[in-house]
Amino acid sequence: MALTTITTVATTIPEVWSKITNDTREKNLILAPLLDRRFESENAGNPTDKIHVQGVDDFAGNADAFSAGDDPITFTAGAFLAQVDIAISRHYYTAFAVQHDVSLLANIPLAMKFSNKAAYRVSLELDTYIAGFFDANTTTANKVGALGTALEDDDIIESTRILNAANVPFEDRHFYFSTDQDAEFKKVERYVNNDYSQAVGSLNVTHTRGLVANLHGMSWYTSTNVEGSTAAGHDNGFFHREWAAIVQAENLRIEGPSYDLESDSDEYAVHNYYGVKEMRPDHVVWGKGK
Repeated sequence: MALTTITTVATTIPEVWSKITNDTREKNLILAPLLDRRFESENAGNPTDKIHVQGVDDFAGNADAFSAGDDPITFTAGAFLAQVDIAISRHYYTAFAVQHDVSLLANIPLAMKFSNKAAYRVSLELDTYIAGFFDANTTTANKVGALGTALEDDDIIESTRILNAANVPFEDRHFYFSTDQDAEFKKVERYVNNDYSQAVGSLNVTHTRGLVANLHGMSWYTSTNVEGSTAAGHDNGFFHREWAAIVQAENLRIEGPSYDLESDSDEYAVHNYYGVKEMRPDHVVWGKGK
């Protein structure tokens, strides 16, 4: 008996190309918003590629006694700290072109999709660059833990002591750590049970975009973009906002579409032009851990 099957009528069965795309997941890009952006105002209306930052020292050891009404007052010259320069010199971009026929016939908004991914790519470069500062900070004594070994309470307490000893303000302190380290914290009952959370806070098991908790006077953030690896350990960091300054002369400047007659295509580019500088080396602690 002859049967009509799916194979024999395949050309009559429609296929659907989904307008919903299954895009690559993106990392939590955390660091840039947590740095000191005050110096960006110096660049507004007066573009420059370098900002010189001065600092005024205190009158350490110069408290003179006034013992009698006729004693002359001794004057001390004001002292300045070493100048810190913020160089605005890092220019990164991602560019792509879409042929007109593709834009004409595709059933998804390709230019928008690609623009979003291009913006993510240059933002990832910035976050990765900042993440490399933790193990390269100039105050090498500011470090706790061991690479490949989970950070523990003693390490966090010691990092807090180091920041306190440097008179770091209590507000705007942050702890940035890997997802491997995050998993280790979630194994510790005192971080997740109710009694502990009532006292100092708790880890949020259902966190989004990297913010995990507020513990030990710090905002805790986790990301898969922390420098290092599962095997070798990661360069986590405890820091205050004024540890490093960021100046973005151009923050995700999007150019396009620019039509190219020869290739009959629309061209696009996303630019990021910035500088990052460690301003206060004693305001960061390298957390060598998981």
